[in-house]
Amino acid sequence: MKTLNYTLLLVLLSVTAYAQPQLDYSNSGYINYETFTVHGSDIPNANATGVNSFWSFSNITSLGSGPISTLPPAATPKDSIPLANVAQDLGNGLYLYYKSDVSGIELRGSYDGNELVQYTDPEVIMVFPFGFGYSHSDNWSYFNSDSTITRAGTTTVLADGYGTIQLPSGTFTNVLRTKLTKVSSDFAGGIQVGTFYATTVSWNLPGVRYPLAAFNQTQIDSFPITTASQYLDPVASPSAVKNVQQLENFISYYPNPVQNIITIETKLSGDYSIKITDLNGKKLIERTIKNKEQIDLSHFANGNYLLHLKKGNQAIAGELISVQH
Repeated sequence: MKTLNYTLLLVLLSVTAYAQPQLDYSNSGYINYETFTVHGSDIPNANATGVNSFWSFSNITSLGSGPISTLPPAATPKDSIPLANVAQDLGNGLYLYYKSDVSGIELRGSYDGNELVQYTDPEVIMVFPFGFGYSHSDNWSYFNSDSTITRAGTTTVLADGYGTIQLPSGTFTNVLRTKLTKVSSDFAGGIQVGTFYATTVSWNLPGVRYPLAAFNQTQIDSFPITTASQYLDPVASPSAVKNVQQLENFISYYPNPVQNIITIETKLSGDYSIKITDLNGKKLIERTIKNKEQIDLSHFANGNYLLHLKKGNQAIAGELISVQH
């Protein structure tokens, strides 16, 4: 059974130099069609915590950079992760699958091109709202579809500081520092075969839906600790999802907003399949289309939905449509 505990560790009544940052879905929840440039780097394990902290990383170096993109799970090689509504493309065929909504962010699966991991009890990595002095703890478990290994663990997240951070990409105020601690064990045939430890310190700026910077250290059993760190160019590029072509290059659809009937016309020859889902990824309509089709949405409730398209085995980025009767 999932246990989720919220604890307010500190209450600050004094007036501070900066307003306390608070993370919520509107400013920090994962959404689709954003791309960030992330730099591998040599950020140290900074221990400064508390009110109005200052973290100076302006002199760190970039060890290489690459994009991290978000897209609907339906536009990835695996679109069957239950309740996942946002996928992160980390490059090299690696995807993480999340459920992101007003209550928080849950990790629900991963795929590396060969092995599919699905959580039997999702890992809650953030609850909303979340501010300085808050913590939460969550028990989780998953199985690997290509082996007999299962993993179960506990993740605890604490917001232990806020203030200003200096990075090569700029100086940012009103930043919240969070510390995620994870302890888990692997089991094969019911027998424990290994223990995994991880700590990730992240610096989060409300309005940027990916950490500005992060330091991570991991350890398996008693083997040496390994570390990694990264920082962000904190400007999201919408719809810049690599390996996923844009829907408008293949079809036109109108009207949008839709009152009752939406018309879809193909621009290129071929067999297409379309799928309409709600914003949580629940499939509502799926069908094959050729040339020109009209689809009745009169039974849909007023609101926003996602229109996904595939051409053969090729996933094509979806678009937001609105129903207004």
